Amino acid sequence: MRRALILAGACLLLALSASAGAAQGRGDRPAAFAWTGFYAGIQGGYAWGGTDAVFETAPNTPTFVGTQSYDIDGGMAGALIGWNFRTAGSPWVLGFEADINWASLKGRSAEINVGADLGDHWRTKIDRYGTARARVGYAFGASLLYATGGLAYGHVSTDYIDPSNPTGTSNLHLGRTRAGYVVGAGWEHMVAGDWSLRLEYDYINLSDQRLADPTESTRFETDFHVVKGGITYRFGGGAANAPY
Repeated sequence: MRRALILAGACLLLALSASAGAAQGRGDRPAAFAWTGFYAGIQGGYAWGGTDAVFETAPNTPTFVGTQSYDIDGGMAGALIGWNFRTAGSPWVLGFEADINWASLKGRSAEINVGADLGDHWRTKIDRYGTARARVGYAFGASLLYATGGLAYGHVSTDYIDPSNPTGTSNLHLGRTRAGYVVGAGWEHMVAGDWSLRLEYDYINLSDQRLADPTESTRFETDFHVVKGGITYRFGGGAANAPY
């Protein structure tokens, strides 16, 4: 996980350096980029994280491991819409953005009843999620460097799977939309007319949910990271007088 975060940060720094170097190489002077207005776009990327399963009925033993942590990961793709406001003569850009995403995050635990040859395990899946966030950015040249944060939600399914179940289905299942929070940072760059490219990192933490029957209860805590790229179109003119 740490290596992935370092890689994402390095990619962001390289992109910023390349943008600045290209502008200096052409002798371009900073243009007045109009970030103000509505925009919409598409995005896609990779997400990874984990689930902590806490079996609340009994502690772990050498032969029973109900409490354990396991990884989840997968791809994501979605759409976004937002609005920015930049005052005249100021480098600061304020805005609001919302997105909705299809996702294929999933993962499973190790065996719960160890040595019983059941192969039983916990499973977590996230098939969609979205966010509604504030953005605060600093504009320089054709670029915008920003921080973001706000509300997150996701449809999380948790299951207890026993492969010996003759029906081949989940023994216990719970699928609900959970609320939580998101924080992140990103870089956006005007490339042509009203079009811009972006790279963003988000951390998302969703509220706990419980999988229970009349005698047992397990609490699941899920969070994940997202690195995504996207393209947006700005309505009303984003860089009409830009040399890019």
